[in-house]
Amino acid sequence: MTLELPVGNTFTKYVTLDRPWVVVNLVVVQEFALKPHQWCYPVVGCQAYRGYFNLEQARKEQARFAGQA
Repeated sequence: MTLELPVGNTFTKYVTLDRPWVVVNLVVVQEFALKPHQWCYPVVGCQAYRGYFNLEQARKEQARFAGQA
């Protein structure tokens, strides 16, 4: 089956990354809690995760929350 969608030059290039992932998502839930922490943004509203393109930034944020426990 062919969809015959007009793709033009879309999806003709890609970037090779030096890691096996594009983004790391951080989800924070306190021990024995059922509700995750939420990050809120002006346009998109609140999300129960935060995405990072840099693993070290994600780990710093994780350590910040671990220090609050």
